[in-house]
Amino acid sequence: MKFLGPLQMRIMQVMWYADDDYMKARQMWKKLNQNENEPELAYTTVNTVMTSLCKCNFLQRVMIKNSYTYTARLREDQYELQILRYCADAFHNGDIDDLRNEVNFIHLKNT
Repeated sequence: MKFLGPLQMRIMQVMWYADDDYMKARQMWKKLNQNENEPELAYTTVNTVMTSLCKCNFLQRVMIKNSYTYTARLREDQYELQILRYCADAFHNGDIDDLRNEVNFIHLKNT
């Protein structure tokens, strides 16, 4: 199970909610740097993280007209299910329903 770091998660969220299924690293870099509340990222950083996400099978890249174009290989709901399964295996003997019940109980208790 691979957990995403903060920048990896930001990149995946942009991919999951993008209007187009395909995106180049430069487009991603521009989107990530639109938020004035976040520090500006270097293009090389974004490109490196996107390449890393390909190696972890979160993104897929294909060469189109001499540049890489990326698409999400894993949907957001699939990633969430992987996390849920990991937590169920680690803390509830693989019982996802037991984990859900505990999460719901904690949520209700804190509201």
